[in-house]
Amino acid sequence: MRRTKAYVVINARKTAKAGLIAAVIIGLLWMMMSKPFADLTWTSVKKATLEKDKYEEISPLFAVKNSAEGENAEDTPFRWLNILINKRVEKPASLLASEIFAVSGIKPALAAAHQYVNEGNFYFEPPKKNEKREVDVPNKKEPGPAVETTIASIKNTDELSKKGITIKNNTTYNIDYNKLFSEPLKLTKPKNGEPQVLIVHTHGTESYNPDTRSEDISNNMIRVGDEMEKVFKENGINVIHSQIMHDIPQYNNSYRKALNTIEATLKEHPSIQVVLDIHRDAMTNKNDEKFKVVANINGEKVAQVMIVVGTNQMGLPNDHWQENLKFAMKCQESINQSYPGLTRPIDLRQERFNMHATLGSLIIEVGTHGNTLEEAVKSGAYTAEAISKVLNGVK
Repeated sequence: MRRTKAYVVINARKTAKAGLIAAVIIGLLWMMMSKPFADLTWTSVKKATLEKDKYEEISPLFAVKNSAEGENAEDTPFRWLNILINKRVEKPASLLASEIFAVSGIKPALAAAHQYVNEGNFYFEPPKKNEKREVDVPNKKEPGPAVETTIASIKNTDELSKKGITIKNNTTYNIDYNKLFSEPLKLTKPKNGEPQVLIVHTHGTESYNPDTRSEDISNNMIRVGDEMEKVFKENGINVIHSQIMHDIPQYNNSYRKALNTIEATLKEHPSIQVVLDIHRDAMTNKNDEKFKVVANINGEKVAQVMIVVGTNQMGLPNDHWQENLKFAMKCQESINQSYPGLTRPIDLRQERFNMHATLGSLIIEVGTHGNTLEEAVKSGAYTAEAISKVLNGVK
């Protein structure tokens, strides 16, 4: 039988498609054996702390932007391969999703699971039909006092810890902390009083005991940010405070929405070099007892703070993570010099958390859901005052 040109092209497409699918399956199996995917068994997911926006951070695959976005596919270098397999090679996620059920289900499944989080930021099983869960009831008050605890960051094991610098490294990176700390910051002082700091709230509705979430800006993270803004300005630091709560109407995609705010503000005010994302933490034990982290400052109990630093270990680009870590170490030193015991150890994480935006991007967790708003507001003021000393020391 005579083979037409169309017959040859169709068979070539089938062969190329089969080869591509085989390569994709091998690659997918390899990815699933890596730590991020290996951790996603349902048993471990139920127990694991929710990595905020984890389904985006889990692999660069889902974060890829089309390099030919807005261009005609026929003009791309992949033109002939696109014709053979009848797909857009420039979009790996769409390539996989239509061929492999596992891949097509991963992102929606994780996105759905992302919405089922309790106030401790833990995954739990989705609710059954007609079943109410805490996440469905905003502003729920939880009766009963929280258990007090203090997490030490000042130790006498080495020179850095004596200065109040302690780091919990949740990455596999080996870091010379002493060398990094000895280097000067790359931050510079803006001219003519231009803005230097941006305060944002990825999870602005986080609130304090007895609430867990609130859209009332006088009772949630916005209130803590207001106090920090006030103290920064009193110390000569020009600040822009975004009061947008990026976790409403949906908690899902909060970090992506916050990044839009950060990028828009940096475009309008390029002098900004420091972005502080203000959150509160949550701590519970196996009996669901809430914990509050406290320090005794000037004879009164205030909430401890924890600085979180993101890296690039999950695959998303972040060229600034070491500079951010250096900034975090100098801030922690300043806080503990002025207010010993106020900070918990720095939490160095695999996720990026939008910290690729500037040379001074940090998350600051002010207390937990067991602390009171008053304890958090006082702590926010002390933290802003100590960070101001660092910023006023740059040239």
